[in-house]
Amino acid sequence: ETKVKAAATSSAGNASYTISNVTMATAAQSISANSIASKIDPTKSLWSQRDSMGTGVWTNKTIDQAAIALSADTSTVKLAKGSLSEGNTLQSISVTTGGVTNSYSVRIGTEAGTIDSNEVFINADTGEMTFGTTLTSGSTIEAFSYQQNVLNFSITTYDSNGKATGDGPNGSTVFEFDGSTSLNTILTQISNSKAGISAFFDEGTNKVVMTRKDTGNLSSADSTDGSNMVFSGEFLTGFLKLSGNAKGTDATFTLNGLETTRKSNTFTTGGV
Repeated sequence: ETKVKAAATSSAGNASYTISNVTMATAAQSISANSIASKIDPTKSLWSQRDSMGTGVWTNKTIDQAAIALSADTSTVKLAKGSLSEGNTLQSISVTTGGVTNSYSVRIGTEAGTIDSNEVFINADTGEMTFGTTLTSGSTIEAFSYQQNVLNFSITTYDSNGKATGDGPNGSTVFEFDGSTSLNTILTQISNSKAGISAFFDEGTNKVVMTRKDTGNLSSADSTDGSNMVFSGEFLTGFLKLSGNAKGTDATFTLNGLETTRKSNTFTTGGV
């Protein structure tokens, strides 16, 4: 099998090169230590599958819902964000119609059951509000705040100079997703981020795989353990069971008798 291909540029000198003892560079990769859950659907919201995710994964975030002006008669209205905390401090919601304000007591859950006329049920998964009476066109649901469940975590990766690549604290790449987000969507966002990682979920093994897009042993210049990917947050380390101790390897080879290394499998020497 051919491991080496060479192409001369316009700046190449009149020289010959011999390459031997080639070991290709590899990329750091982290795989879930074992199955992340007995059963997980990567296309459905994670909040709807929260019973399979363990404790400590979710954090509460206060959402300020702006006033909602109704343009048609309705009894159902969708909040800006779903995945509500069932331990919400939200007690009531006010609706103003023709200058008169009525208060509706709040009940949060996943099964609406019977809704009283002075009550509003909020689906914790979807954020849909269902009022016990029909709200008329021209009414305004007054602004209020509520607690939403979110996933917070960060990933830190490094370039060939040992510098962290992200814009967050200490060069990390920070992520936040509400519970209505699916696992596939989260992994796609990670793959499209500055972290420089390709991430996917394998349904055959129920494991997540994260691989650096760049090859080589890319760790912090100040690292004591040489980690190429640093995972922070219970979602990554607890639920996905990922470890940051993975390391890529540099390419090693002998060039005209000189033993040397490169981070990448593509490099230029003397214009070649």
